[in-house]
Amino acid sequence: MKVFASISAAFLLLNMYSVGATLLEETCKNLTSPPIGPARGFDFEFCKTSLQVAPGSEKADAIGLTIIAANIALVNFTHNKAKATELLQDKNLSKQIRRILTECQSIYSEDAVDLKKAIDALKSGKFDRMEDVINHLGKAADDVLACRDGWEFSGQKSLMPKEEENAEKLSELALAVASLLPSPPSPGPSFFGF
Repeated sequence: MKVFASISAAFLLLNMYSVGATLLEETCKNLTSPPIGPARGFDFEFCKTSLQVAPGSEKADAIGLTIIAANIALVNFTHNKAKATELLQDKNLSKQIRRILTECQSIYSEDAVDLKKAIDALKSGKFDRMEDVINHLGKAADDVLACRDGWEFSGQKSLMPKEEENAEKLSELALAVASLLPSPPSPGPSFFGF
């Protein structure tokens, strides 16, 4: 009887794990399908390994996976802001490089706030429209490109190429995962009919 109970418990745990893993994998499969919209075209392994890094990702629901993706982007943005701050300590930087680094530092700082707003809204469930969450995540993904473009347009070589590439991929991943979430039901008509 004990053997049967142990086998049943193991089977139950395996099923719980595979359901979460299936959702994570299904999400990544949806994001790696041919480019159809803003939430398509990711490398499956990048998506899967990025999300699996977080504890609990194998059991997360769709909102949980979005929170995980946004948190990973937030950690990356926080790191990049610190890296830019560290690089700005070099007194031998040209004015142009200092200007670009300062702009990137500002971008990562401001967008960390947007990522936190999106995460807080998702955690609390208190967002009127999914569009608000998408807007916060989209701003972060767009602004990363402004940092990268600052180097490119000035003809300077980036001092943080890998960090910028990671920020771009991770912020786009957070936005893509969020874009797969269904919108919350809209409230019915008001007392006045509109």
